[in-house]
Amino acid sequence: MPLRALLPTQCAVCLGWARERICADCRLRHAAAKARCRVCAITVPNQTMVCGACLHRPPPFARSIAAVDYAYPWSGLVAAFKFRAALDLALRQAGRSLGEAVGCGPAPVEFVVSMGLGSPPSTERVHAWLALYPSLRFKLDASSEWTDELIDELAATGAVDSVDFKGHYRGTTVETPPDADLYRRVAEALPDAWLEDPALTDETTPVLDPHRTRVTWDAVIHSVEDIEGLLWPPRTVNVKPSRFGSIERLFAAYDYCEEHGIGAYGGGQWELGPGRGQIQLLASLFHPRTPNDVAPRGFNLEPRPGLAGTGGPG
Repeated sequence: MPLRALLPTQCAVCLGWARERICADCRLRHAAAKARCRVCAITVPNQTMVCGACLHRPPPFARSIAAVDYAYPWSGLVAAFKFRAALDLALRQAGRSLGEAVGCGPAPVEFVVSMGLGSPPSTERVHAWLALYPSLRFKLDASSEWTDELIDELAATGAVDSVDFKGHYRGTTVETPPDADLYRRVAEALPDAWLEDPALTDETTPVLDPHRTRVTWDAVIHSVEDIEGLLWPPRTVNVKPSRFGSIERLFAAYDYCEEHGIGAYGGGQWELGPGRGQIQLLASLFHPRTPNDVAPRGFNLEPRPGLAGTGGPG
């Protein structure tokens, strides 16, 4: 199956979900065949070959071809195609997949199961998932309620790829205050885990200094400039497509990371429909072997057997 066929999309005109970039109903409504002047291509009565204006004052060209009128909705779509990176439309027009365009094929995606541990925190769900799928990996949201015993229990599973401190979500329901003691205990007990989004303060920065190569960033990354502006060059960052705002900015970040030897992994912001497929596709092309927070939807629910994509991460 061509890769482009796996890219869920919306009709560019009516915004209904469709495999085609312009759905059949909109093509029928807005792109019906019309009689046109063979010289200037304006609409003319049936069986008219050349309009009166072209007969009276022939233009300096002999033929024009127009599939549609340059009016709603096509005028806006042409502008989007030319100036706003309507990537899927461009790919379909060219008959190419995104992988073909960027010169790489899709690969099996490694993913993590992302979740918090509740309040009071418990490892019960972690163990429930591992009992069903022993090779699963996890990205866990930390909290100051984590005890040494709980952290040791997590370490004993050997299944934690990343710990998210959520230190940069100001004024949100997931905002987590800086906690130098928590950062130290997690960093020391989980020496192979990525340390995502710690808050940097006079108290926390010295704690994190010995672990700089494992510190990674998510909430503050919206552009190449944000990566360049970090306190120290990262080994990897969370290139979350929904944060970048345009395909140009997203691909600029991919290019920058490749040029500077910075790893990347992906994530989403609760994309459950076509968006989930799109972030999985991007992960499969640009960073398939990293701890991507793009798990199949079932892994965001309660543990249950028989989920797709569970032959281990990837």
